[in-house]
Amino acid sequence: MKLGIRIRAGLNTIEPKSQSPMSDLINDIINELSASSVSSIITPINKIVIVDNQGNERDTIDISSSDWTIDYINHKMSIEKTFVAQSSYYAYKIRLKSDTKIYFEYTLSEVKEVYAGDEIKVTVEISVSFTITGGSGFTGNISRGNDTDIEKRLLEILTGVNTVKRMTFMNLEIYSGTSKLTSLSLNKSVSNNTVTLSASWNPTSDQTFDDLHFRGFYDPETGEYDITIEINFDTDQTAIGGSYNNFTLNITVS
Repeated sequence: MKLGIRIRAGLNTIEPKSQSPMSDLINDIINELSASSVSSIITPINKIVIVDNQGNERDTIDISSSDWTIDYINHKMSIEKTFVAQSSYYAYKIRLKSDTKIYFEYTLSEVKEVYAGDEIKVTVEISVSFTITGGSGFTGNISRGNDTDIEKRLLEILTGVNTVKRMTFMNLEIYSGTSKLTSLSLNKSVSNNTVTLSASWNPTSDQTFDDLHFRGFYDPETGEYDITIEINFDTDQTAIGGSYNNFTLNITVS
């Protein structure tokens, strides 16, 4: 599985080329996905900073959750803010920060000359994609289930719209139709930029299943989970009774 995050940005007009996030964001996502308990590691973006061609931070624009627009269908967040340049310089990068952490640093296609007093519009668009490509503990083709909401959760945390629900996975639920057969605690490990979620099931008899739900924290008051990845199968799967059936999901963040 791949969780991809990309940014497009620009001054006065958005540029076409997308770029990758910085290691601060990748590391925060990995650490929150793999935390042993529900953790608030990823934090909202609250600053846009214009960086000059010498690497110096020049103009800073403070932002809040109400400044962002979220497109839940296409899994995007966008913002437009106008600022007045405080001095003259050559703008080279647009940096998005969460306090001191640098989550994105977009390099402009060419250096833009900025003069003191100029009114400049900065535009940012961030897209999130989650691709289901495989796993272990099952056979046949798999597809994304409707309950999958990992993109939504990340967008809402980064914008600050909802920071209560988190991205930490806790359990694996195995279903046959609408019947939940079991709930298993997840083991988690990290290698490079990949989080591995794994669980083992030893049923007393053979069990047929067709759906896996990797779940986050469950709130009994709302009846909602913090986060879900749902995997559907095109053919029924069988867990062998009296033996350990291992399930593994790898999430690579980039």
